[in-house]
Amino acid sequence: MGHRNARLAGEIVRYVSDILRLEVHDPRVGFVTVSRVDLSEDGSFAKVLVSVMGSDEERAETMKGLKKCTPFVRSRLARKLTVRVVPEIVFVQDLNLDHAFRIQEILAGIHDPELPPEKPAGDA
Repeated sequence: MGHRNARLAGEIVRYVSDILRLEVHDPRVGFVTVSRVDLSEDGSFAKVLVSVMGSDEERAETMKGLKKCTPFVRSRLARKLTVRVVPEIVFVQDLNLDHAFRIQEILAGIHDPELPPEKPAGDA
């Protein structure tokens, strides 16, 4: 990613975070953190990776709410960015935080004999 795209991606992270926090009033959109933005080479498409807190059902509802408010977020973004073409955006759940927590649990279990051993993935 070039310097211009990296700067634009950083601006999109900041602006989308503010829009979601201050302007989106959909009750389905719970606690959401914009973790990063992957921008296409030409800047016409932005994949907005978000970390979502809550149960699996709450996360699914939050993602539905984000999908529904995408046109609103893009229109608000257009007012803030100084680019000729505002990128199409799509929200994608970032699972890196979940993986990090799982790894932390596993590492903690190595030293904690009270935790049950991890079952292999093939066992049911």
